[in-house]
Amino acid sequence: MRITREQVAAGLVLVGILAVFGGVYQFYYKERLAEYKKNMEHLEALEQAYDTLSETFEGYEPEVIISWTIGQVGPLEREVLARAEFFNTGDFLEIDPIPQGRMLRFYYKEEFDKKIREMRADARSRVPYCPYPETTFGAPHPDDLAGRVLNPSQVTNYLRKINFGSSMIRMLMDADAVQISRVELWPPRRECGGLLNMRTVGLRFVMHLEDLTKFLDERRTDERYFTVDAINVQNRYLRWPVAPPVEVRMLLTQADFLAPMGHVAGAPGGQPDSPARPSMREGMTPQEILMQQGFGKGRTREGRRNIPKTRWQRFARWFRRYFWPF
Repeated sequence: MRITREQVAAGLVLVGILAVFGGVYQFYYKERLAEYKKNMEHLEALEQAYDTLSETFEGYEPEVIISWTIGQVGPLEREVLARAEFFNTGDFLEIDPIPQGRMLRFYYKEEFDKKIREMRADARSRVPYCPYPETTFGAPHPDDLAGRVLNPSQVTNYLRKINFGSSMIRMLMDADAVQISRVELWPPRRECGGLLNMRTVGLRFVMHLEDLTKFLDERRTDERYFTVDAINVQNRYLRWPVAPPVEVRMLLTQADFLAPMGHVAGAPGGQPDSPARPSMREGMTPQEILMQQGFGKGRTREGRRNIPKTRWQRFARWFRRYFWPF
């Protein structure tokens, strides 16, 4: 049997058509199917979550549940915000704003030298003089920044470190420290669900025991947050006829409050005496509380029924899942 030119041309056309279909499937339809499969899995997860929520909260008005939730969260949030004023570092981190148009490296050098001079002058003006470590508290020396490009955030951070460390030294001097040998700033950390920015300082100094007791008592009764995480006291002069100075090593922590992103305290229905706020007793679920207060539609959890889907709904869901990839 001899193959004609027409048969060859028809075979080539057929192969070309198959190649086009194969290319469309490989480079377009296959990717769409994978995306469709992923979306269907996401749809199934959403439908499962929706069914669970529908079963859990069936028979209740959404406005009532939202009002009840706000009624519970609102007072707690207001209490947190009321206590937020206690968590602050005072003026320990306050610095002057950076002037516009200033070269940051030269501005940092000016402020660095200014703060070091102020610390020295303050220490020399006290009688008796209290030796202290001349450190930069983790901030770089201006000479080490030669050739580097700074941004305002870095300059602000460096100056705050110097101001914070200097304030800690002044606080010890105000407490009549005999000698300050070390001040180490720890990196800030967030605690209590990100609401508090904690700042711990490692201190090593010499102070009379009476002054140390007074210093700790003042921190305990201060109007802002202080906590002594660890303390070590050594008395090397037990035979002295008078009260000897003691060597102290201490970890002292302060905290700043970080306001949450959103507030519900002023939202509608958030008043603590809202009539939609049910009474609560131990062991009760929110659904039981709402039913007890008469906010349900008269059906208990056991008496709820799931409304069956119609035949058309089941067919549409089946067709959409297996035959509608777009």
